[in-house]
Amino acid sequence: MRDVKRFPTTTGLSWLEMSSFKEHLFKGHEKIGKEYDYVIVGGGYGGYGCASRLAELQPEARIAVFEAIKIGNGDSGKNAGFIIDVPHNFGDQGNSTFEDNEMYYKLNTFIIGRMRKTIEDSGIKVDWDPCGKYLCCSETKSFKLIETESEELDQMKVHYEIYEGEELAKRIGTRYYKKALYTPGTLLVNPADVLRGLYTTLPENVDVFEECPVMRIEEGTRARVTLLNGKEITAKTVIVTGGPFIEEFGIVKRVFCPVLSYGAFTRRLNDKEMKYFEGVKPWGCTAGHPAGTTVRFTTDNRLYVRNGFSYATHLTTSHQRIRRAVDFCRNAVDDDLAAIGLMDPVEGLDQRRLSCAVLSHKRVYLARFQIDGKSIQRLYAGKGLRNISHF
Repeated sequence: MRDVKRFPTTTGLSWLEMSSFKEHLFKGHEKIGKEYDYVIVGGGYGGYGCASRLAELQPEARIAVFEAIKIGNGDSGKNAGFIIDVPHNFGDQGNSTFEDNEMYYKLNTFIIGRMRKTIEDSGIKVDWDPCGKYLCCSETKSFKLIETESEELDQMKVHYEIYEGEELAKRIGTRYYKKALYTPGTLLVNPADVLRGLYTTLPENVDVFEECPVMRIEEGTRARVTLLNGKEITAKTVIVTGGPFIEEFGIVKRVFCPVLSYGAFTRRLNDKEMKYFEGVKPWGCTAGHPAGTTVRFTTDNRLYVRNGFSYATHLTTSHQRIRRAVDFCRNAVDDDLAAIGLMDPVEGLDQRRLSCAVLSHKRVYLARFQIDGKSIQRLYAGKGLRNISHF
């Protein structure tokens, strides 16, 4: 395999800045072993899931997780923080069938249940709010999506509620949205906080190393992993969970089309500002329009908005793009939220004094939207990846 030329970067900020686990120290690089049974490349949610399950199935195995940057400062910590149980969105799933959506729901609820049990059993304190989510429509022409999703949920026997008018305004504090479908099974989280917290629960046979990029993976009876710091490791099996960076290892080609989206959150609202949210519990909404804005009112009294995107031609973003996003998101906080009525322009509430910090995250799409089992077999056929798995 070839040497990796491009690595994840820490351009922009993430929810890590507000995580109680921000300063947690994982193992130092001087404790990296020479041999492991399993090496997991990528310290996101995929890497955590692999490490957790492997440790459960094989408690005697030696397992190592390597993350190129600080855990929680990558894609897994740079998103809007929705852990959604129902398929999202039914009306935007292409050729997905009812059976597909039912399967997604079962998988999603299984994973949510597993995460919840880990958090409860370990006793870690993370920003994890089971408050559900709203699919909000500001235009009547988008109501069709709510109708479609409610029909699917009826078939799946999944509980939901529909709110509109003043009843909706009382729940989310704005009259901008005309109608919303509420599903109570979604969790709103600080994704970086939850991720780092979960990694602290891994058992002793799992070594976690952050800010430790993998430069090369070589196949053989035992795979050889070379780190950017020059250290070499051998492993029985290597599992790569690096999203679009999988292509950097030469495992696959032209199967990812990464897209960057941008979001921002305010500082905490003060007591004077919070009086305008009296009686409003933390909430999050996704838009009924495909190009609409994702909005959250967080548990620590911040406002969060996500909108705008660009193609991640180099898998990462640039400081120039972040600068442009800063202006875009600041305008959203300063002007757009007032314009849509999220906070009514009343005397004493100076929106222009709300500072914002910008984050960016990648959404990774398969370039081919319809891939059956045979296509996948052909895609990976002949690669000889005896010791390398890829997700």
